[in-house]
Amino acid sequence: MQIIRALLEGRIEPSKELMEDITLCTFCGLCRQICHNGNDPNVSLPISRVTDQELVFEALRADLIRLGIDPIPKHQDMLNSLRVNRVKDAWNPWATNPFGEKKEDRDKWTQHLDFKMKDLREDVEAEYLLHIGCTASYLHPDVAVAAAKLLHAAGVDFGYLYSDEPCCGWPAKKIGDWLMYKEEFAEPNIELFNRLYEEKGVEKIVAVCSGCTKMFYQEYYDDRFYSFFGFEKLKPDVLHLPELILDLIEEEALQFPENGTKYKITYHDPCRTGRRLGLIETPRKIIEKVPQLELVEMKNNREFSRCCGVGGVVKDGHPEVGLQIGMKRVEEAEETGAEYLVSVCPECKRGLAESADAMKSKFAEEADDRFLKTYYKGKVRDLSEMLCAILGV
Repeated sequence: MQIIRALLEGRIEPSKELMEDITLCTFCGLCRQICHNGNDPNVSLPISRVTDQELVFEALRADLIRLGIDPIPKHQDMLNSLRVNRVKDAWNPWATNPFGEKKEDRDKWTQHLDFKMKDLREDVEAEYLLHIGCTASYLHPDVAVAAAKLLHAAGVDFGYLYSDEPCCGWPAKKIGDWLMYKEEFAEPNIELFNRLYEEKGVEKIVAVCSGCTKMFYQEYYDDRFYSFFGFEKLKPDVLHLPELILDLIEEEALQFPENGTKYKITYHDPCRTGRRLGLIETPRKIIEKVPQLELVEMKNNREFSRCCGVGGVVKDGHPEVGLQIGMKRVEEAEETGAEYLVSVCPECKRGLAESADAMKSKFAEEADDRFLKTYYKGKVRDLSEMLCAILGV
């Protein structure tokens, strides 16, 4: 906030160095939580007079780009990837990713399924659209496999867009290229999802990634965001995967045996799932309802959970910084004595797994054979993976 004040007062000028500095913020929202910066006029801390620090710093990145300051090199690489990996004559020409991966590899993970999901590009209808997201599709496909298996096991009527699934636009928006976000992601995605709602009967989008969920639920759906950019309103409802899983358990569509291997786990609250979306108790309720799971909380949990190091595109822009942030969280998890470190966000799994590997944590040890280990062998796992292992699906 002092940086922004100095800019407004003319004490510092926009520069590459400033862009470098402000891209070190993970947008985790912990400062807002610790300083109790709601809309309480009685709080005297300077930060309390700002409604939302994440949006302010995000806007600062966007302002610098509009003033002609280029994104840092690694962020520019991500923006380039989002553009060059498009296939113009595809069913969805906007489908792309920030990791430099091929469009046709987005659905490669489906080879691990023993069933075929409905292909919503074809003449079919479904109640739910399963949206996997770029991180689970390309970097941690084991999470994608687990999500699809759980929905299938529960008899959910869902479909998938396969290689034509779009990126939500989160990287472009957080890097600060708001024009790219608006014209190349949000607008075409809203048009696509609304068409699925009208023509395919898709009433709900269930998103695996917390970042995608936040984009669809808040930035596409919430009045504060879509009206700012002038978007058409998103018609399908949006759910984060844990919300649907809890509903399925409570409806007894997913039932867990009383006996079997017990797993002692600690749970990491993703910044976006917890502080941003308010889904703090949902994963814990799931854990409580599964007899094979024993939860041991970390010192900093729920609203005060620490970041995994990936947020704010920090991990991609400043890999070592992201790694160090994640290592501190892994150390905290080790103190609990848990056997598995569990979250509900593929990006958190990425950050924590890479940090665990770097520090040779016990969470880097190989998981048992109930888990899919084609892509990742360790003990940092998504909650959906834990449930699949217990169910044996």
